Amino acid sequence: MLLDNYSTALFSAVLLILFLCLVDGFLTLYLIGDGAIELNPIMDYFININPWVFILAKYISTGVAAFCLIAFNQYKLRSLRCRTYVLLPGIIVVYTCVITWEITLLMQ
Repeated sequence: MLLDNYSTALFSAVLLILFLCLVDGFLTLYLIGDGAIELNPIMDYFININPWVFILAKYISTGVAAFCLIAFNQYKLRSLRCRTYVLLPGIIVVYTCVITWEITLLMQ
């Protein structure tokens, strides 16, 4: 059912993803200030408009994706042979790796 009670673990995972999205966004802006470039052309477009527009676009796009993962958390992905909620830990791992890489770049 689309409108249902969701677990605390699911809610916590989505909140963590949204938090990591913001950390990634601010670290990206800091790195760009140090001379790095944004490789994603869509996000680069938003950065060129305004840093806050970039943060907002990043947060909204992540939020929409997270909402879809929550709404369809029991949907079975046939190609991966798993339920959608299984993707959440993977997203957290990817964000954690990206942030770790950004911090590594900052330390150089």
